[in-house]
Amino acid sequence: MLKFLSLSLQKLRAMAGGYLFAAAMLALAFLMFLTVRLTLNSAGPDSLSLAYVDDDAGPDADRFIEMLRKDDSAALSLTRCEDIEAARKLMNSGRAEGTLVIEAGFAALLAKGDAAVAYYPAAGSSSADAAREIISGHAVAVRSALRAKQYAEQLFSRELTETERNELERLTDSAMASAGSSVNVRVVGSGKTAAAKSIFSALYARSDGFFAFVCMLLLLMLGAFIGSDDARASAKRMLSLRGGAANETISGLLALILFGLAAAVLYHAAFGLPKLIDAAAELAYIVCVSTLSMLLGKLAGAARAELASPFIALITSLAGGCFIDPDALGGALKTVSLFTPQGQLLAARGSISHVLILLSAAAVLLVFSLPIFGRRKLILPPH
Repeated sequence: MLKFLSLSLQKLRAMAGGYLFAAAMLALAFLMFLTVRLTLNSAGPDSLSLAYVDDDAGPDADRFIEMLRKDDSAALSLTRCEDIEAARKLMNSGRAEGTLVIEAGFAALLAKGDAAVAYYPAAGSSSADAAREIISGHAVAVRSALRAKQYAEQLFSRELTETERNELERLTDSAMASAGSSVNVRVVGSGKTAAAKSIFSALYARSDGFFAFVCMLLLLMLGAFIGSDDARASAKRMLSLRGGAANETISGLLALILFGLAAAVLYHAAFGLPKLIDAAAELAYIVCVSTLSMLLGKLAGAARAELASPFIALITSLAGGCFIDPDALGGALKTVSLFTPQGQLLAARGSISHVLILLSAAAVLLVFSLPIFGRRKLILPPH
């Protein structure tokens, strides 16, 4: 085992162009992980200026607006408008980042779980998600009070007295402080209108997808060395020795796996320790991508295979759902994501079956990476 480990470290040094450059690659990867973590965990906007249109004008809608105004943590600035056109003028002038519309029949829609409010983000606004969370959080408090009142009146078969209503509101507010929920907030807008301008907004739900992308990119770049003239000459000499085929294959694979594990350790240093099943999925993913990297490196021959690495990593990561939850893709796109290592990794969170699929794929790729399939390529380069 020590023999394979020593040989693998030598292979890794050759793949990376030296231990110093390998360390630099890992340091840059850690900096990327840390930057994404800080960005994803950054606080929402210090203040949010919104216009609102009240099409309901009922007491429950008034209570909802009052709750938004009194939210010290959200620092909302609300401006009432008579209609959506007046609100649009505020947005166009830059004095509002969006418009909240309280639908007619607010209380009835909210109690049934339907969309009782709509939010229109201003063009180019990056605060749509923050606004939706704030609006949803207060709407659920109003909904809870409405439903509690309905249940109580059904139970007593009469309307509640003012004292009973006040006590019920106090109990509801207390319950909401310890249990969160959400309601359906309809966000109206598409394309550039509702899109955030920050590149990291695409990563809000998939930090593990970002790891999958970076890990594949690094391993593909390292694996490209296998097709170089120096690597083929070294492999030719290894194959002439007893047991050289096994040493060549295992040491190359182990070198890539060790580098992938180092990247995984740095990822969790930035994002925290994983669950056992998630750690198993990441290990299976690293093994699978390492075998894929070996195979692509051998097939590429002496060509500049590393030039294709960013494109392969990006395309498979997009298809695999690294930058958006695969469950949100639906239909054919959801199926396509499962044909990529990244898609299998993201689907493997909490599922052992996808871990087994990754390991099975790694076994198949390893077979095709054996020297017997690439013997014709393993020739000494001309001098």
